[in-house]
Amino acid sequence: MDLTRSTAATISYLASLPAPASLPANGRVQPTETTQFLLDVLLTAYKREDDCDYHLIIDDTAGNMMIVEVPDPACVDSTSLFATEIAHARAQFDARLVATTSWKMPSPPIPILVQGVGFFDFLHGQTGAAPNGIELHPVTDITFDPPPCGDVSGDRLVNIGDALLVAQFDVGLRQCGLTPFSHPVVGDVNGDGACNIGDALRIAQCDVGAGQLRIHLCAVYLSIHDVHHVGNNHNHDDLNDDDGSAE
Repeated sequence: MDLTRSTAATISYLASLPAPASLPANGRVQPTETTQFLLDVLLTAYKREDDCDYHLIIDDTAGNMMIVEVPDPACVDSTSLFATEIAHARAQFDARLVATTSWKMPSPPIPILVQGVGFFDFLHGQTGAAPNGIELHPVTDITFDPPPCGDVSGDRLVNIGDALLVAQFDVGLRQCGLTPFSHPVVGDVNGDGACNIGDALRIAQCDVGAGQLRIHLCAVYLSIHDVHHVGNNHNHDDLNDDDGSAE
C-alpha cells in the first residue's frame, strides 16, 4: 500500500461532502475515510488534547476551517499501517512548534501542506470543526512554509527551471512527488485545475517579467495526485489500534 499517494483537495470541498447518516462503531466509510488527502492551508491554532493527540485548526484564505489530528505515536500499535507516518508527522510538528494543553494561535497563521486520512468525527462541540465533522485523522505529513506558488523544484525561487519541470511532467517525463518535482501541488499557477504546459508558459513569462503569478496560496486540485485508498479496519469510537484516538 503506497502511502506516498494522496488526493489534493480543499477545506471547502471536504466540508461540502455529506456526512454519513450514521457512523459505524467499527469501520471506515468509503471512499472519504479510506482516502489520503493533501491540503494547502493555514495553521491558525493548536493544542495537546487530554489523550495527547495534537488538535490543529486549519483555515483557508476564504475563512473555511476544519480540524486535523496528529496522534500520539505512543498510542499507536507498532503493527499499524500508519505507525511510521504518524511518528514522522509528530516529529515534523515537534521540530517546529510546542503543543501544550492550552490553545496557541500563531500570528500570523503559518502556511502548511498537511496530509492525512479523511475521517468523519461525531460533532460534540469541538473547536474549529467543519460543519460535517470531517477531519484529517491521522495526519501523516506536515510541511511548514511550503514553497511559493510556481516553485515546483522547492528551491524557493520561481524561474525557467520550474517551467521546464512542469513541461516535463505534462509530457510524462516527470512523476509527482519525486525529486526534483517535489511539490507538484504548487504547479497549477493559472488555477485551472491541471498542471500542464499552460502553467509552464505562465511561469516562464513571469521569469522574464511578462506576467504575474497569483499571490495567494496555490489551490490544490484532485487532478494533481492519484486517489489513494487505505484499509477500512478502523473504529469511530477508538482509533488507537491504527491512528490514535478521535477527538
